[in-house]
Amino acid sequence: MLDVMTLRITLGVVTLTVLVLFWAAVYLPTRSPFAGWWTMALAWSTLSPVLLLFNGSPAQVVLNPTSNVLSAWAGLSVWWATRSMRDREPPRGSCPSCPLSPLSPR
Repeated sequence: MLDVMTLRITLGVVTLTVLVLFWAAVYLPTRSPFAGWWTMALAWSTLSPVLLLFNGSPAQVVLNPTSNVLSAWAGLSVWWATRSMRDREPPRGSCPSCPLSPLSPR
């Protein structure tokens, strides 16, 4: 059975590979807004599990909430990518509110 650390490292490597391939093969030739937002979503999805590798260290207090914010930004970037396919800009109110929602106390 694989441990959590190995799975997080594997997820980081796979998403980094997909990020590089998507950036080089889709975003650079087209420079479309959809490809840009999707590339950003992949970047946030790559960084989020990497920050969770610091669990058990003193940096966990800062990096776990940061990982949650990056996950929210990834979802927000996917939403903005789908809106860009219809030539619609992201709503201005969603920028500051959605990514910070994981930091709110329960």
